[in-house]
Amino acid sequence: MLFNSRTKYLHIKSQGLTLHHGKLYESTGMYGESQVRQLDRSNGNVIQSYDLPSKYFGEGMAYLPPTDTLVQLTWKRRVGFVYNTSTFDLLESFEYETTTNEGWGITYDTKKDVLYVSDGSSTLHVWESKYPFKEIKTMTVSDEEIGPISQINELEYIPQTNTILANVWYKNAILEIDPLDGNVMNIYDLTELYPPRNRSMNDDCLNGISVVTDDDKKDTFDADDGIEVYVTGKLWPNMYHIKLVKDDE
Repeated sequence: MLFNSRTKYLHIKSQGLTLHHGKLYESTGMYGESQVRQLDRSNGNVIQSYDLPSKYFGEGMAYLPPTDTLVQLTWKRRVGFVYNTSTFDLLESFEYETTTNEGWGITYDTKKDVLYVSDGSSTLHVWESKYPFKEIKTMTVSDEEIGPISQINELEYIPQTNTILANVWYKNAILEIDPLDGNVMNIYDLTELYPPRNRSMNDDCLNGISVVTDDDKKDTFDADDGIEVYVTGKLWPNMYHIKLVKDDE
């Protein structure tokens, strides 16, 4: 369930969103078009950007508070990048392996000081948060009734609840995952946020989540419960500022 949604104009090929101290960062995809961007939260305008070399397809991105950097994955090259958040200067590149040898989503756990990485399968990889991001362990995203859930995409760690939110490729829902074991705790149905019947033929799937913490709050909601986030999709014309609320609340 969601309520009090607000739209902000944005036209992007979003692969990942991350918000820190009021600054909204985005990773975009497609070969020859992939970028790292800082966006104006009020209208979606690009404040600054960095173009990836054309051989890379940009994927998920996370903000790392300990080093004040952004870490970005690429799709099939098994290469990631670390950027200065102020200048977007490229600081480091690194190689990685995953279950599918692809990079999809990434997020930083502020409590455990680790990164969670998805690769399009049901596996979540847990990495050290320091360069070169060595793998610690893996876990399977699984629902008690459905079993393992594959095609896990964009990820966002929620410090208020100590859980992970995840997009699933071509699903109109967001999963809430326990970071200890990968078990699905809640499923939020976002079908009516931007209904498929209203989308153009170019509008792709739901993809992109960024939590709004107390440090980032600009527009506030009346209620205190629920998880406040920005969400969008690949080639969607809007970004949405919403609250996710459990059905029993």
